Amino acid sequence: MKGRRLYEIAAMLIVVAAFAGLYFYLAAIDPPENAQVAREMAILMAIPTVLWAVAVQQLVRRWWASIGARLSTMDPQGRLLAGAVAALPEHRRDWGAAMLAELPQVEGAWRRWRFAFSCVRVALLSPPAAGWPLTALVTVVAGFAVVAAGSVTRAAVPGLEVFAGAFVAFIGLLAVVRSIRSGGVRLRVPFPLILLAAVVAACIGVTMTFLLRHPDAAQSLPPSSAVFLAVVLGGALWLAFSPPRSLAGDQAGPHIGVGMAVVFAGVVALSVRNPEGLLIGLFMIWLGAPLFAAAGFLGALAGRSFRTGLHAAAWSIFGSILSLYAMWLPAALSFFEREGSLLLDGDSGSVGTNLGDAMFWGFMLIPILAIPFGVIGAAFGAWVVRKLKEIEAGPKPKPEPRGIQLS
Repeated sequence: MKGRRLYEIAAMLIVVAAFAGLYFYLAAIDPPENAQVAREMAILMAIPTVLWAVAVQQLVRRWWASIGARLSTMDPQGRLLAGAVAALPEHRRDWGAAMLAELPQVEGAWRRWRFAFSCVRVALLSPPAAGWPLTALVTVVAGFAVVAAGSVTRAAVPGLEVFAGAFVAFIGLLAVVRSIRSGGVRLRVPFPLILLAAVVAACIGVTMTFLLRHPDAAQSLPPSSAVFLAVVLGGALWLAFSPPRSLAGDQAGPHIGVGMAVVFAGVVALSVRNPEGLLIGLFMIWLGAPLFAAAGFLGALAGRSFRTGLHAAAWSIFGSILSLYAMWLPAALSFFEREGSLLLDGDSGSVGTNLGDAMFWGFMLIPILAIPFGVIGAAFGAWVVRKLKEIEAGPKPKPEPRGIQLS
């Protein structure tokens, strides 16, 4: 218990330090007008800080219950071996478990280090699940695809070549890792997968249309932003096609998460018709952050586990932020061509500013609230499941009173 508390406190202190650093950074680039504005800004920053601290505390608690407590009792050699075993592909997991079971029988610090490093060496040189020839072929094809994507996009949509290369590189890396770890792609949840892939395609399509109709807007998509956009879209496909091992086989999470994302997208669709409606819609989205908590809560109830709640929250977050981006850009472009001004900023910038606004609101600000709400919702759902199990099990039998023993 004491060790877990230390990890929780350390994690929460990191969160507080990160948000404090963000506050001082924002205050430095845009100094508040007076002390009152500074206090109001600090209060606004305190809200996500508290939410993230609670969410991180819950994550550390779950980590401690699963593997943290066991790792805390291991020596450095055991932790090194446990880390190597965790990275093993699926077809080598039994061998890794056997090595972990054998380590306690090895005596002497030097022999234990030698045993652990030999196991790490075997783990690193372990043949991929799909075999070396197929993995090499996938790697080569992915490399050629990256080069081709950049060249073709440069000619078709100038300004989007960095995004295209980074996106294809991410997908290629996904394919290589999958060939190493499990040898193939398993589509366990076809409907949510197809829907999420369609939203990703829509995001790519609206970005291409935006740059084709206004080539000067490419200045608002520098290489860093292009890579960031590629990672977000590629991350959504990674969640669908190649989820972490702990989430593999989960069915309830994706369906619940997609359902919540559809509700979120409906709110956005009703709000992007005009600037006033969009501002109201964004306000509703911030207040509607508990929607992500509902996804985590319902996922935990349906799957009767914390991890299913996290899976549902992740699907709802990815689906929601991509839906916002996919609907924001067409609305912003239509409004600019009709009114000659920006959707949120009036006449304060070029049309490309809309691209930065869509990425900033959708991929940065909303997740700041969405992620901790999703984690807290999953934790609450797991707590409810535990209480329901206790009720189903019935009251614990009271211990029988022992007789008085006289010496």
